[in-house]
Amino acid sequence: FSRTLPVFTLCMVILVQAWLVNAEDVCALDNSGREISRPLDKESLRLLDLAKVSPTLVGKHDKTGWLQLFDPEGIIEDPVGAPVHKDFSRFYETFIAPNDIVFDLNYEWVDKARKLVYRAVDIHITFPSGGIQVQPVVIRYEYNKNDKLNSLRAFWQMTKGYPLAKTAVLDHLKYAAGATVAFVKVFNNFGLSWGLQYVKGLGAGLFSGGESCVRKFFDAYNKNNFQAIEAL
Repeated sequence: FSRTLPVFTLCMVILVQAWLVNAEDVCALDNSGREISRPLDKESLRLLDLAKVSPTLVGKHDKTGWLQLFDPEGIIEDPVGAPVHKDFSRFYETFIAPNDIVFDLNYEWVDKARKLVYRAVDIHITFPSGGIQVQPVVIRYEYNKNDKLNSLRAFWQMTKGYPLAKTAVLDHLKYAAGATVAFVKVFNNFGLSWGLQYVKGLGAGLFSGGESCVRKFFDAYNKNNFQAIEAL
């Protein structure tokens, strides 16, 4: 369940938004591209393609192209709960440039009325040390009328990430070394105060209480018990 929690969280967000806007504007695909909601129209497909550009540029280490995706007044929250980023270049140099990053898509949703795309992914991060971390994440892309990112918000929980180890000892040591260097870089690039706020933000998450709430939400939703949903 811990691996799939971001997907459950994302489903909850989508369902709530579907009550607030025209439900026909909310569409979803699984990782094979199979439609799991109503058929997608051209605008929905265009927005899904637009959201693929950011992870593609990250994988290519195309800093210039990636920075051009954002509105000058846009923000990054990664993870949500940590301090907001407005200096996209410094964010890139701290979290993206040193690492090789691959996004493994599980599900994606699009809300064309609000120009929102949600992607539930497993992010494979290879540190310079050779250690690999796999982090389940739900990423929310919000676009403005010019197709620039108003916000990029990543929902993830530190305790849900895990090292990818083929040999127990060596790979775990590489992972530990890579994670340590990454934390040092955060403090070096952003300063002590900001770094401490970031570490505090990493402690925010659903944890067991939140997981229980998500389970109750879907149990009530499947039973059409909207009174129980409102109570949550």
